Amino acid sequence: MHAKDYLKKIAQVMRPNPELHWGLLLCIAGIAFCGTVAWNVWAFEMVVRGEGMTTESARSAPPEEDSQARLAALRALLEKRAVEEAKYVDGTYSYADPSQ
Repeated sequence: MHAKDYLKKIAQVMRPNPELHWGLLLCIAGIAFCGTVAWNVWAFEMVVRGEGMTTESARSAPPEEDSQARLAALRALLEKRAVEEAKYVDGTYSYADPSQ
């Protein structure tokens, strides 16, 4: 065989084949999709069972002693917000509403 014969053979192999390329693309995309679905199912199962995605210290931490103080601080914050909201409703604060 001569060099021209080898070049012809290589040219035939390297010829564009859209059917083959689309088939390969779809196979690779299908494998990637199945892998993603499997990963998400595994992660969901781990969370449902309570494993992973958390640290051991967060799971075994005792309840905080100052929960009443935190609740009182939260109530004060919400009351402050309610007072501010009331100022907008009763007209203490005026603002231009562009939709009106």
